[in-house]
Amino acid sequence: MSGGTTALKAVGSAAWEIVKDGADVSSANSFTGAIPSSLKPGDLHGWKTKSGSWSLLAENHLATDVIDVKLKYAFDYNGQNAKFPGALFVNNFTIFCTNADVLTPYTCTIAAKLIGRPRNVGSKTSVIAAVPLQIKQIYGNFQRKVSETFVLEVDGAGNVKVK
Repeated sequence: MSGGTTALKAVGSAAWEIVKDGADVSSANSFTGAIPSSLKPGDLHGWKTKSGSWSLLAENHLATDVIDVKLKYAFDYNGQNAKFPGALFVNNFTIFCTNADVLTPYTCTIAAKLIGRPRNVGSKTSVIAAVPLQIKQIYGNFQRKVSETFVLEVDGAGNVKVK
């Protein structure tokens, strides 16, 4: 693990679909996290939860909404254990769809994928575990498709970064 000696492991899923062919296929059961490789999630305490949301909206040439997808992310942060004083871990990082309204002949597919391994964004003495998820959105119709990719990273201190 970069920046520290605490070996982190990813827990949960490495990738999952959120929206496929314009339909919600996700649930909050697909998640990832970063905890010490020597511990189980139940060995940690002090958890706090954070969530947020965003929307994907697309219009046709008549300025009519043809794609309206609402997404939510949530994660637990501030996980602590006496074996790792000052360290903060993250778990249950999930992204799921709360509404998918896609008019025919338009399509929308959104997927999440863990990028690499969890990492330490703190220091050697104050580990802060971080988990980066790549979000890929592909939407449009047979005439034009748009593909957008970005990274949503959360960490054990409760920070959320979009890259």
